[in-house]
Amino acid sequence: MLFKKMKIVFFIFILLFILILYLIYNNLFYKNKIENFSNKKIYLIWRNLKESMSWGLGDKVRSSIAVFQYCKRKNIELILDGTDDISSKFLKNIKSNEYDYIKDKDVIDIPHTWNFEETVESNLEKNDEIFITTNKCPDNDDCSTYKKNIFSDDEKNFAKYICEPLDFLKIEIDEIIKELPKNYGIQHFRFDDNVFLADIEINNDIFIEFFNILKKNYKETYVLLSNLTNYKNFEKDNLNIKIIKYKSDNQNVSHTGNSHGNDNEYESVKNSFIDFFILTKAKYIKTNSSYGWMSNFVKWPALIYDIDIERYGYDIL
Repeated sequence: MLFKKMKIVFFIFILLFILILYLIYNNLFYKNKIENFSNKKIYLIWRNLKESMSWGLGDKVRSSIAVFQYCKRKNIELILDGTDDISSKFLKNIKSNEYDYIKDKDVIDIPHTWNFEETVESNLEKNDEIFITTNKCPDNDDCSTYKKNIFSDDEKNFAKYICEPLDFLKIEIDEIIKELPKNYGIQHFRFDDNVFLADIEINNDIFIEFFNILKKNYKETYVLLSNLTNYKNFEKDNLNIKIIKYKSDNQNVSHTGNSHGNDNEYESVKNSFIDFFILTKAKYIKTNSSYGWMSNFVKWPALIYDIDIERYGYDIL
């Protein structure tokens, strides 16, 4: 009986010993795998002129910061290329020197709901380089709420670099800013994506709610931005609030992710980029959205350019 118990104990001891050896080996293998990432490369691709990629400018900016953070942490080389994206018509620093090598590569789509690190690392185990697109959230962000001071200076500078406008656009933006109130603040009201296709009636519940919020909080130094053209015109006519007068006859804005370079979209997309850069120069931003989260279009400029922001009815963490 005693001998039988000793055999069981010995068997358990052998199993534990094997388990410990496995864990040690696995840990060493993982460390070695991480160290080998220093020889790896990630290409972050924007290309909505060639493929159906519906992420807007805010999503692209946030995911670029997120991938920058990841690559810096893992010592991986990052190359961003937006040559085949509508953003390249307005941003200076998103065309890489490796476009000829990149242009025909298959791209891995990694939505923010996926496990980004697991997906990337499983592919980097088999390849020295991967080509991805993503709307991943940055570190310390959940893609929904707003938290202050989550970016380092390096991360802000990276974002400012990729967001630098082309010279022709910067000139137009500077001319518009001269016509705005001194030390202007932004009132921003984001309607759902359907309004990019058609205006809504002024008796719409959201339209009325947003009008009443702005009427209650109006100041002469405010500039109104919105993705709904007839809302902006209505507020201007009734409250005399300043709105952006674009150079083009087209006074609409477009969702930059859903715009694919058609001639009739160019001006409205350019207007959206103008709005974005007007935001970056504001002293403060007040915003509301018909969605359950703060609009990415205003959230990321506020974080990158250190602008105070408030969402009506919500606390800022």
